Amino acid sequence: ELMDGDIICFQRWDQDLLTTSELPTVNDYFRDLHNRVEVLFCDKNVANDPGFSVTLSLRMNYMQVAKAVSAHLEVDPMMLQFFKGQAYRDAPGNALRCTYEGTLRDLLIYYKPRGPKKLYYQTL
Repeated sequence: ELMDGDIICFQRWDQDLLTTSELPTVNDYFRDLHNRVEVLFCDKNVANDPGFSVTLSLRMNYMQVAKAVSAHLEVDPMMLQFFKGQAYRDAPGNALRCTYEGTLRDLLIYYKPRGPKKLYYQTL
């Protein structure tokens, strides 16, 4: 039964679209939309760096985040090192290994829901 405020979505069935699209179904699109987050990246070696924002998915792994940031900085993703932010002060914390197997959601779990999500980086 439909109620006020319900959203009805239609999807065209196109086999080519299903195999070539990054988000081939309506469910994939809304799941991606739900997991989007804007992350502020600041250079660890520059005091008071205003940083830059990149819109990412909370389901991204370390390499996917590195590729997105490296595209913005125009450097090799293997030449970036990331650092978690410290929960009690606005400073870089421990370095993340490039073999980190968690997701971006795991890295940002300690931030307030409405507060800015911040990670630090340095170019090697």
